[in-house]
Amino acid sequence: MRILLIDATEHNILKAFLYNDNILEKDFYYEGKDLFINLDKIFSGKYKFDYIGINKGPGSFTRIKVSLSYIKGFCYMSKIPLVALSGFEVLKKEGVKMQINAGRGNIYIEDKEKYQIKKGESVSKINYDIFLKLITERILKKEFDDPLKVLPLYISEI
Repeated sequence: MRILLIDATEHNILKAFLYNDNILEKDFYYEGKDLFINLDKIFSGKYKFDYIGINKGPGSFTRIKVSLSYIKGFCYMSKIPLVALSGFEVLKKEGVKMQINAGRGNIYIEDKEKYQIKKGESVSKINYDIFLKLITERILKKEFDDPLKVLPLYISEI
């Protein structure tokens, strides 16, 4: 079972990991604004995968929107099953403080199922082993997301 994990929630960073039977086969780390070019490198046909897992937010508004649109279109066309999780789902499973860096001295927080933006620096980081575990659990249960219905998790100050 080959799973590609994608996380483009951080400003100007794209992280992707290709796992083959839960063993890391290839990791991708691209820094910079060229999100489409870097996604094209991953989806060039050079790498084969059976499933895709994506972090749908919260994070950089534009990068989530662009990466999610790209991957939703790819999954729809190629019929590759998609599992979309929020960073908060991963942190909750990990049992750590529900904060994610929002940039510009702000953090996204979840408190009693409500999402907010507050001043401060996040102490939480996404653990990609936990991310993989949650994706794998959903794959084994055949709980896939319809690519046409996946929505990004945006948090607004309004």
